[in-house]
Amino acid sequence: MKNGDVFFTPQAQITWCDIDSNGLTEANKTRIKSAGINNVQTSLSAKISRDVVIRMDKDKLNTPMLR
Repeated sequence: MKNGDVFFTPQAQITWCDIDSNGLTEANKTRIKSAGINNVQTSLSAKISRDVVIRMDKDKLNTPMLR
């Protein structure tokens, strides 16, 4: 094994949430109402990693990463 390969892994996520309820009343009689609410949340990230051989044990491969 040898040191070397660098990996770049892009990651993307889209989350959609549709909330629709008739409301509720809490124990202290507080009334909570909501209307149909659409919510879209996005996330974009990347992970960079590199294979590294640990010198003490040539058969052991370590992959540190930065996210």
